[in-house]
Amino acid sequence: MDRSMIDQFASYEGEGGLKGAMDVLNVERIFVPVEDNGVAIYSGQGEPFREIFKEKEKERRIRPRVKLQLEKNENFFGPGIVFLLRQIDTLGSVRDACAKTGMSYSKGWSLIRSAEKELGYTVVERSPGGKHGGVANVSEAGKDILRNEEETEIQVFIAASLKNVMDELATQYNEEHPNVKITYNADSSGTLLTQIEEGYECDIFFSAAQKQMDQLESDGLVVDGTRANVVNNQVVVVTRKDSGTKVTGLDNLSEAESFALAGGSVPVGKYTRTALMNMGVLPKVDDPSAITTEEVSEALDGLEISEQDNVSKVLSAVVEGSCEVGTTYYSDTYGFEDELDILQTVGYDLTGNVIYPIARVVNDEADDAQNTAADDFIQFVLSDNAKKVFESYYFDTNVEER
Repeated sequence: MDRSMIDQFASYEGEGGLKGAMDVLNVERIFVPVEDNGVAIYSGQGEPFREIFKEKEKERRIRPRVKLQLEKNENFFGPGIVFLLRQIDTLGSVRDACAKTGMSYSKGWSLIRSAEKELGYTVVERSPGGKHGGVANVSEAGKDILRNEEETEIQVFIAASLKNVMDELATQYNEEHPNVKITYNADSSGTLLTQIEEGYECDIFFSAAQKQMDQLESDGLVVDGTRANVVNNQVVVVTRKDSGTKVTGLDNLSEAESFALAGGSVPVGKYTRTALMNMGVLPKVDDPSAITTEEVSEALDGLEISEQDNVSKVLSAVVEGSCEVGTTYYSDTYGFEDELDILQTVGYDLTGNVIYPIARVVNDEADDAQNTAADDFIQFVLSDNAKKVFESYYFDTNVEER
């Protein structure tokens, strides 16, 4: 019914009430079922409709209610679009932002349009440009969403020797991804492996040796296609600058009064045992990590050995002076240049490669946002920018077999 018809009904002064008005105006009667019969008025009655309405208004005033319900069947504003919008906000270009996040230009616009359709407003504004193309900006409404985006936390298990460099990498990563909280668990790779196998929640495992990652993969706990080698390292023999030691390296290790050595399940402990085995100090065995600390001591003429749970504790034992010498990684001497002397850098011919692999771990508790953030952080760790950071902390980024 249009407005003119309503006005004609309102101005009707003839007989028959509502029915009379309908007859005069030649309006077809249509019966519509309603839930509230107090509102419906049977037009066949000849009562004056104004009086009817007045009586009904006394009984019940009509109070319209509107129920608004927002529904969505899928996660349209997940981390993928969030990362993309952050890049657009930084770079001012959808194309450049897509390249930065590793997605196609068409995929990027598909994400943007999907988000805008569901949200009901524009999140990316474009202005035409000249020969260099237009400029894209995140709208104020889009920026509000980014500011309020819920934080995603990922659990990253890292070998103790990675703690310093990974702290810096997390800081750099959070400059562009402030809503991703990176929580580290730093310990020996063997301890971390055991924790994961026991059910500790973990999204990423960054091991100091292939052995632990191999075991995790055989357990079916590594996400297919996510494993990659990141850095190489070298074992070094260290002492305090004021120790006055006669030791020059592994060759005359037995001349020390005390020696800090990681256990066999700790990668640096295994590599040290491997080097001593290849030098003929220890007997040849299939698994050097199985050689006990007591057996190492006996082979070194009864040398007093302080077994440590991880490489950081080995370093502390030497720095604090509780042990005269110790074997650690070259990367662990970063920041201790004024306190420690490196007596020997043990060659790869004795230890083999000291490769650090990384992979995403199967985590049944993780949601899509968590998995996406974990994958993105792994790609960041593998980036050229991250390589420069690793090198500044004395890691070797050449992971080719030697």
